[in-house]
Amino acid sequence: MRPHVMQLIFRLAPGGAERLALTTLDKAGSMIRGSVCGLFGHTGPLVAELEQRRIPWFGLDVIGRSRLPGIMRLAALLRRQRVDVLHVQAAYLLQWAAPAAWLTGTRLVYTEHSSHTFETQPRMARLVRWMAPFLGGMSCVTERLRRYMTDRMGIAPHRVRLIRNGVDVERFSPHGPVAPLPDGWAHAAAPASADHGDHGDGAGDAASTGPAAPARRPDGAASGDSGDRVVIGNVARFCEAKDHPGLLRAFHDVQSTHPAARLLLVGDGETRPQAEALRDALALGGTVHFAGTRQDVPALLRAMTVFVLSSRHEGMPVAVLEAMACGVPVVTTDVGGIGELVRDGETARIVPPGDPQALADALRWMLDHPAERMAMRDRALAMVRARCGHDVMVRGYLDLYGVADASSFALPRTGYATVSPASASVSASRISEPAPRTSESTSRTSESTPRTSGPTAPSPDRRNRP
Repeated sequence: MRPHVMQLIFRLAPGGAERLALTTLDKAGSMIRGSVCGLFGHTGPLVAELEQRRIPWFGLDVIGRSRLPGIMRLAALLRRQRVDVLHVQAAYLLQWAAPAAWLTGTRLVYTEHSSHTFETQPRMARLVRWMAPFLGGMSCVTERLRRYMTDRMGIAPHRVRLIRNGVDVERFSPHGPVAPLPDGWAHAAAPASADHGDHGDGAGDAASTGPAAPARRPDGAASGDSGDRVVIGNVARFCEAKDHPGLLRAFHDVQSTHPAARLLLVGDGETRPQAEALRDALALGGTVHFAGTRQDVPALLRAMTVFVLSSRHEGMPVAVLEAMACGVPVVTTDVGGIGELVRDGETARIVPPGDPQALADALRWMLDHPAERMAMRDRALAMVRARCGHDVMVRGYLDLYGVADASSFALPRTGYATVSPASASVSASRISEPAPRTSESTSRTSESTPRTSGPTAPSPDRRNRP
């Protein structure tokens, strides 16, 4: 009988860890039954994708509650849904997950994505070090992080597995639809100081329809584009770690020498209002577009000339790997495990974090050297396909869950469209439109009633969970 694996995440919102959790459940569906639980909040923008993939979801909304009621509610959910493995995607969540798992006899596994939490919250490092011997499995996403956890935190090396992040190279590939650009972007560039009234996802952003989705040219631009029009793009949650202010300042610098450049920011989050205010303060106006949370990320990536990551700290950024898999040249800050896969000048341009001038210089270099940029893109694409496919990552997590015959797992070559046909229909969806939203009243799954029928019985070895 397939074990029931529940992914425990912070919120039902997009992010790197959340993307990996969904992909693992989706791709391993032949060997496990999966569900997702957001600990903070009842619902979120990730719900639409969960329902497209037919993955049951739950929102506990423990914010503002004392920890004990949250632990008891999570334990009740684990019992009710007969969860065999609870996979926690951050150390902070262990404060609720560990007691709930131990109360219910659920196998508890934990994946860490970055050392930043341990560096800024030493008590989290102490918690993980104390809990390590009692976990059913523990993994991290980079060798650098594994060494940090063993050498600096004192965790026994045999307890920490390295499972690198992977990319769905069928969904994220150079071949496929290209999202149409906002009005005016495919023509001569507007002056950098002109403000076209673009303030995010309001009605003015989607007031008119755009051209049909163009095909991608060998030089990385879309066919039919103005020869000097380039799109610098970023896909990330708006939060302090992603350093959108630094990116906007770097783009402002690039605009002084490349006025035809445009900046496309995909994502949402708590710091978006500040980023929009800075855009206006820098007089970038219609040259910067906030696309919001989207489900057609591969099509958006294919519309970009260069992808840029401006983060101050990361683990192994999934967005960088997805951009490379889509054939988009990358400029990235030197954060987390970037150096383990990416080489400056070979597969990407790498700059120090928190340095807008260095970021601007690297972006300018990319725009001024199209031949080198495309050669870099080709090497990065080959690297991602060879080393970062999802099959290796999913096999690693199946082994972490204790699934029998995990080593025999192989991805079916069916393509993403078989999971979500709507995701491929991007030619009618403009970049300026917000992500489709489903009303909370009809989409929310309570912790007591799953959207789809739950598992029928626990796995035979459930009573032996640590």
